[in-house]
Parts: sequence; structure tokens; C-alpha cells
Amino acid sequence: MKIIIGCLFTLAAASSLCPAVAAPDGGGDKSEMLGLGIVRQISNDICLPATAEEYEELGKHAILALESTSVISTELPLRSVFVIYKDVRIPLQKITSLPKNLTKDGATQVSFYLLPIKYMKSDAKLFADFSGDRKEFGITTFTESEGLDTEAPAFARLDAYDTPYDPDMGAVEKVILREYPQHFSQSNK
Repeated sequence: MKIIIGCLFTLAAASSLCPAVAAPDGGGDKSEMLGLGIVRQISNDICLPATAEEYEELGKHAILALESTSVISTELPLRSVFVIYKDVRIPLQKITSLPKNLTKDGATQVSFYLLPIKYMKSDAKLFADFSGDRKEFGITTFTESEGLDTEAPAFARLDAYDTPYDPDMGAVEKVILREYPQHFSQSNK
């Protein structure tokens, strides 16, 4: 966790500033997962920029937080996360991964990626490859007809010139600290 240096905002402030598109389901107990025949799962949370200025600073990206769980601990960390858009595999830029949490029932790991917002307004699918043999694990699907939720900020929803570019990584760090403080203790500062 090398990118985390600074401030920690309250969770209340985080929830009011981040228009979440998909909320994580909190994972699951590994024994319960096996009882249901589930070997692996990925919960996701997509955080859109809070302001038009932040939209520009993030290079027209959202922050994608993934909580990956597998009863086969060697499947983590994820090997890659990518979008399939117009039959082309587009890898997402990883921001950081937290240390893998090993339990007697497997492993869980949280990781963060940059997700170009333009794909959230297109016919595109989000996938991950686990370490090991499991490839193209489906996370979510986006559709052009649905686009971004009407609750999403207009600057992101209505931008016709939404080609992503390199973000200001300092701004990325600030958003992650603000929106996901539960993952960063005082000792990580």
C-alpha cells in the first residue's frame, strides 16, 4: 500500500460524495460458499467522480473497487481485470491491491482499478482472470441503452467527448482515501 499517504475522511462524508453504481454484497462466509457450491466470487463498487473538476482530474475514469473471494487461496491475487468492448479485450489499470486475507476457508483480497466511464455508457462487459485456471470471470455488464444511472452526475452521464486519458494519480489517491476509508488504517498513512 504505497500510494496511501494522507488524510482520512469520515464514512458519512464518503457516502454522500460517491455516487455508487454497484454496491458490494459484503462477500460471504467461505463455508457457506462451499455449501452453496460457490468456489469464487467478486463483489464490485464503482465510484464516479464527485465533481466536474474531479472528473477531469481522474482522466474521465471511475474508481472500481473489487473484493475477490476464493476458497482456493492460490487463485488470488487476480491476474487481470478487463473490459470487453466491441469484441476487444481492454485491460484496466490497477491502482493498488491490499494484502490477501487468508483464512482456513480460502482467501479474500480488495483491489482498485481505473475504469473508463465511456465503457459504462456502452455495450461492454467487465471480467477478471483469477490466478490459476479460472479465466473471464464475469463481474458486470454495461449497456448503451441503459447508460449511466440517471442519478449519476450530468458531467459524466452527458459527456459526448468521454475518451479517457492519464489521470492525476494524486487525485486518484485522494478519492480512494475519501471513499474507501474502511480499507486504510491510521498505520497505512
